[in-house]
Amino acid sequence: MDYLPHDPTILVSSVNMLLRDEEFDTLVKDADLIITGEGAADRQTLMGKLPMGILQHSGDIPVCLIAGSVCDREVLLKAGFAHVECINPANITLEEAMRKGSSDAKHQ
Repeated sequence: MDYLPHDPTILVSSVNMLLRDEEFDTLVKDADLIITGEGAADRQTLMGKLPMGILQHSGDIPVCLIAGSVCDREVLLKAGFAHVECINPANITLEEAMRKGSSDAKHQ
């Protein structure tokens, strides 16, 4: 791909852009704890996904990560998450969790 010599294009992470545009730093400055989550938390979470962006912008505020499934818990904790928790029981399959979630949503 060719680039113009004076191309003003700047690549910005969508996560960082979202956090900046939503004034995340200002919103959490007085927080004692930040809770974030995603469907599946694993080592890919550390590669630019929203929870990692939140962790990077959290300063000294502890960040807890919750997810529908969790792999690589130790890697996530070493990256700086204060706590990593799966919201599904250990003995439930993905299909059962999806079916239960769909059923619970219909009854609300």
